[in-house]
Amino acid sequence: MPNARSDKNKEGQALLFAVVAVTIALAIGVSSASKNISSISRVTRTDSATKAYAAAEGGLERLLKLPDTSLGLMAVADPPCTDPALGFEETDEASFCRVTLEPSASSQITTYANIKVEKFNYNLPAASSRYGYTFNVAQGTTKEVVLYESDAAGGKWPGGTMKICLQNENAAIYYYAYSTKGVVWKGILIPNKSPENDLAEANTDTFSLTDSSITTLKGDTYSYCNNYEFPASTSAGNPYGLRITALYASTEVAVFPDDANVKLPTLGYKLTAKGRLEKDGKITETKVVVVYRSLPFMPQFVSSAIFNAGGPVN
Repeated sequence: MPNARSDKNKEGQALLFAVVAVTIALAIGVSSASKNISSISRVTRTDSATKAYAAAEGGLERLLKLPDTSLGLMAVADPPCTDPALGFEETDEASFCRVTLEPSASSQITTYANIKVEKFNYNLPAASSRYGYTFNVAQGTTKEVVLYESDAAGGKWPGGTMKICLQNENAAIYYYAYSTKGVVWKGILIPNKSPENDLAEANTDTFSLTDSSITTLKGDTYSYCNNYEFPASTSAGNPYGLRITALYASTEVAVFPDDANVKLPTLGYKLTAKGRLEKDGKITETKVVVVYRSLPFMPQFVSSAIFNAGGPVN
């Protein structure tokens, strides 16, 4: 006679195995689905961020195509989008204009950039104890720092001590300030470790000073700095610009008024673009890009004309 209890035990074991198998299968399925959903979510976020970043770049491209005169007007106009020829739209964000990018036929997402133009006379935070201007100079090229603004609202270097710094110990800097009457200030800065640190006969100021209170936007400390007394005007006229040429190697350079309350004249325009994606009236993604556009200056080869034996350039 069959054992009923044994058969029931077998049936119970089979049911238990089935439940365990189903549970394992469900766990694997849920885990796989969760990974797929997470992967899709990451791809979606990445795609949205890329589109928002591209929108910000598109807004900046529109600004970079404008002449300095238009940027100057946008920097002081209130509201800044008053010129219809520029094709910018008004926005509810103060000091910003809008550039709407055309969507594709199948897209239901509105892509646009809020753009803003500001004049700048420093790009180093005041928290570093000075209003400084930092920039990169490639080997053999020249960068100019504005010292005089010709427009009615412009300013000029007020005179006083200016600190000049560089980062690369293998580089050197040749600098001069010029006016319509000729060169008014010049010299060469060479760190102790520079390959040409024995140029004493070239009116060289060798330096290796460290000022821990001066930091770049990246948080680095400039290790090679020196102070120079730079008058607001001389018998040669008001200085218009400070031209700096990198020798031997490329380097990051910074100039600082030594007085924490003094700022340089307007150096160019700070362009800010906020790329945004909007769906159903809600902003889903935002990316911000900032670009500093310096005022135009003559290229390096013009320096030879300034030292022309026939006299200064007027």
